[in-house]
Amino acid sequence: MQGEKKILFVGHKANRSGAPVLLLNIIREFKKKTGIEFQILLMEDGELVKEFESLGKTFVWDNKAAASNKNIFSRIGFILKGIVVLFKFKGTSLVFFNTITNGYMH
Repeated sequence: MQGEKKILFVGHKANRSGAPVLLLNIIREFKKKTGIEFQILLMEDGELVKEFESLGKTFVWDNKAAASNKNIFSRIGFILKGIVVLFKFKGTSLVFFNTITNGYMH
């Protein structure tokens, strides 16, 4: 790989269940032991968001409200927000998924 390495960590929630806590611990160790730039994408909000944010740039996707909203302008706004967030991940060298939940069924 050329240039700087950049990693994206992806988790499904920011609550105190097993997978989010494990991801938080993995990121803590990763940050302690490397100087590689990383970002965090969480699919849903939760009580651990502040802890993720203390480790690095964190984005919360949370599209439940948009999925349930039938207003076309709300849906378009959500799609545009998604494009902006995804653009921020441009140049990512590696994506680390700690989830099997990649999206929501509508």
